[in-house]
Amino acid sequence: MSGADVEPQSLNSMRQEMATWGPDRSAIWIDRGIGLGQLLLFNTPEAVREKLPREGSDGSFMLTAEARINNREDLFRELNVDPGERSELTDSQLIERAYLRWGCTCPDHFPGDWSFAIWDRRDQKLFLARDHHGNTSFYYYQDADYFAFASSKAALLALPRVPRRLNELRISQTLVSWSAHGPETEYSGVMRLPPAHAMVVTRDKVDVWRYWYLKETPEVRLKSDDDYVERFLEIYTEAVRFRLRSHFPVAASLSGGLDSGSVCALAARELRAEGQRLAVYSFVPIFDTREVVGPGRFGDESAYISVTSRQAGNIDVNYIEARDVTPLDGVHEMLAAHDAAGHAAVNYFWIAEILQSCTATGSWNSLDRSVWECQRFVDWAKGFTRFLRSTARRLYLPRAETQPPTCYCPRMASPSRSRETSAGCTPQQFSTMACLFGHSS
Repeated sequence: MSGADVEPQSLNSMRQEMATWGPDRSAIWIDRGIGLGQLLLFNTPEAVREKLPREGSDGSFMLTAEARINNREDLFRELNVDPGERSELTDSQLIERAYLRWGCTCPDHFPGDWSFAIWDRRDQKLFLARDHHGNTSFYYYQDADYFAFASSKAALLALPRVPRRLNELRISQTLVSWSAHGPETEYSGVMRLPPAHAMVVTRDKVDVWRYWYLKETPEVRLKSDDDYVERFLEIYTEAVRFRLRSHFPVAASLSGGLDSGSVCALAARELRAEGQRLAVYSFVPIFDTREVVGPGRFGDESAYISVTSRQAGNIDVNYIEARDVTPLDGVHEMLAAHDAAGHAAVNYFWIAEILQSCTATGSWNSLDRSVWECQRFVDWAKGFTRFLRSTARRLYLPRAETQPPTCYCPRMASPSRSRETSAGCTPQQFSTMACLFGHSS
């Protein structure tokens, strides 16, 4: 914010740190004291036409983004988009048109997984926003005359101006599974833009505000419990259908629980209508777990996985045993991927096995996309399945059996690498972006 020119090497260093998530295209743009960058991963059919950073149609601003917009059809109508150009319009172009129409209130109008940055030349301001539920990542650093942001903390830490000081309080909170709701991260000075927040940066000040609250969601009043269940399933199915919009075939992870089971069942049904099958990846332990889990619990979920896949149909299950990956290997790989410690680290080693198998067969990009897509896919669904559980309790429905059902699920003693990686996959929105504002030498 001092007016000094941005150095190309700074953006290139950031781009190098984030290269894994944007293998399909990358670019940077610099105009004296402002610089924008983006790494693209082809996650939707329209993404292959994305060219970012890009100048707005009226020439008054520059835009960079990572974006999967869910309500495209609604926006087409609200923005009066000609039917002839709708199939060609990218998600970032919809953000551009929304900004021209609604200005800094535009985030209210498009649900999805996105974050974006707009350098408004006319008003000399940088406008930044993150999606309603925080499915994308967004970090920034600022001091008296310097502002930088990125989708990755590692990208910010690649800048000499950004200090590497640990935030011991935040690290302690992570160790006790204290959710990260505020702006602080594991590094002092590196801040997180929370979900449903936007900010404007000018030479004089930085304004941050929350643009949406869950409590503002309109209430739905229906006549009966059955009507509520039916309406919920309509919304749930629509959410799954949105995430099937992909440039690649779709894959997911499947456990024995309600969360991933319900997602995969709905996805398999939608794909069947398109003449496609759903490939899923499921972890199974290599030893008998009955002696290490308590009563009423199970450590091997393969029986439930088998029942789910047979009941839903149109699902190809690939079992992962992760014999060659240690738990510490998994932790190291996930730390590199997320730039931070996370919850349920006990699962990281089998996720890492999927990634390593893909790398060994030369299919890194496709399976990498699948793993992260299905993880976000399942995480998003958990809130809705909690609703189903609570609804079942209110209706006094029988609880699910706590012991595995009577069935036999054959497991591969030596998982087939070729089978694990043969199915194509859906990319999550891991295209990334970066910006330096007023870099000072």
